[in-house]
Amino acid sequence: MNECRRSGDYAARLRDFIRRCSQCETYREHRDADLEFDRLALELFGLQFAGNRVYRDFCRERGATPETVTDWRSIPAMPTSAFKEWDLTCLTVVERTLVFYSSGTTGSRASRHFHNASSLSIYEASLLPWFEANVLSVTAGPGGTALPTPAHLLSLTPSPALAPHSSLVYMLGVVHRVFGASDSIFTGRVDSRGDWFIDLERTVAFLDHATTGGWPVVLLGTAFSFVHLADQLAEGGLCFRLPEGSRVNCSNRVKWSSTRSWWVNWHAAT
Repeated sequence: MNECRRSGDYAARLRDFIRRCSQCETYREHRDADLEFDRLALELFGLQFAGNRVYRDFCRERGATPETVTDWRSIPAMPTSAFKEWDLTCLTVVERTLVFYSSGTTGSRASRHFHNASSLSIYEASLLPWFEANVLSVTAGPGGTALPTPAHLLSLTPSPALAPHSSLVYMLGVVHRVFGASDSIFTGRVDSRGDWFIDLERTVAFLDHATTGGWPVVLLGTAFSFVHLADQLAEGGLCFRLPEGSRVNCSNRVKWSSTRSWWVNWHAAT
């Protein structure tokens, strides 16, 4: 079978598995789900072993091949530093429609992660049901209620247009598109060095409008963006008491909820 066809079929089956797990807690906690996850992980290992020479050599040095690895926990994981040195992807150059870069540290080379429409569909399949269940639907304290959608979203990051190579911003853009009300905004900006900062004026205007109107806010961002916001508000002597039902989501840590998520490490096997 053609490799593109194989990987496309695999992506469809993986999305279906994620959908079933997100919709049925009974299945998610059943032994069959564990067995299916193991089969899918081993199949993905086989696809990556066959389609990525650098990864294949890495695995062979460790005596790991699709014939010898029988449990997903034994699949070799590439060190993050390798993503700075090699194109660790099964996608050909013409198939790479998007690349995400790590933020890295000053002066260091960023890691890179290539994608196409099929691999991005895995991102969305794993993101959307869990965001809805663990951010929008979770109750904030006794007597709390789920947020209606569309929701009023305020992201303290740049928009996808300003940070097209950030995987976090990409996912926030998907959340805005699917769940966001028309007034939802990104208030992050990018300076000439590529550093992110918060547009405090727009952020304060949004929060002031929300508190005045009494509608709950979903405040999204990285840990550092919340630190910067707190510092800037303190410097300006500003303080907001968000309306009841508001949520704060710091990267993948959800306030008021104990998040259980299935994370699929999808190294562009398509």
